[in-house]
Amino acid sequence: MLSFGGKVKRNSVDKSFHLSKAYHHCRLRLSNLSDADPIVVYQMGKVGSSTIKTSLVNLRLGMPVYQVHWLAQESIDQVLANHADAKKVPASHIWESQFLCRKIVRGIEGKNWKIVTLVREPIARNLSAFFQNIHKWFPDFNSRFQSRSITIEQLIDCFLEEFPHHEPLNWFDSEMKKILKIDVFACDFPQSQGYKIYEGSNVSVLLLRTEDIHQCSRDAFQEFLGIEDFEVINDNTSNEKEYFPAYREVLDSIRLPDGYLDRMYSSKLSQHFYCREAISRFREKWCGKKSVD
Repeated sequence: MLSFGGKVKRNSVDKSFHLSKAYHHCRLRLSNLSDADPIVVYQMGKVGSSTIKTSLVNLRLGMPVYQVHWLAQESIDQVLANHADAKKVPASHIWESQFLCRKIVRGIEGKNWKIVTLVREPIARNLSAFFQNIHKWFPDFNSRFQSRSITIEQLIDCFLEEFPHHEPLNWFDSEMKKILKIDVFACDFPQSQGYKIYEGSNVSVLLLRTEDIHQCSRDAFQEFLGIEDFEVINDNTSNEKEYFPAYREVLDSIRLPDGYLDRMYSSKLSQHFYCREAISRFREKWCGKKSVD
């Protein structure tokens, strides 16, 4: 056991050991990039990326499939600053993001990186992300909700007042445009099709709209990767989570203020990826005129 100045620093040693282990583990995983063109599922959180990764891995394509939420160093630093508890952000996720960023930015001779990304209606995405991280705001959430020491009104108020609602609105600029040099807003998105392929200097990007995955993914992956039998395999869905009863109750009862709806649906992201009729349906859902799906 190591000690410094007579005081045992076991936690620091353990942390360094696990970080080192994660570092070398990721280096080993990434070493096979020289043998096959990689696929990187690169997207903001809670848009359906686990479903896409699981579906790709299930096809046994013979190429590595990675999944990251951040490649920009500023984003990684912000995530670490916001999550003091290391258990919430596995070190391997951070190291993998940093390695992939370096390799993509520098480029690898003879490789065209295949990037898959998704966009989701921002309010649905934010509510899903809020509950995914609910313990950040309400420690021991599940037991407290079951005993009703936390009310639905408290959850909704916390969501409106504490959650970083700007994250999905800025992600394509702060991440994809900055790292991959691809501006998804520079040209029209085919809203009736539900997906689009963008070409960069050493990357190709397939962008799918989450709401259309089941309808468009087969055509999208056939065009993007030549896969003719792509099948969506749902993974990491909210109804499998321990917090789902509370999440469902909030969805059934939430009524969001017009100012918030205006902010989210007048955004560049909403206006670019969703037609006027779709936005109108979203607004009706969140203001209580229609039931939440």
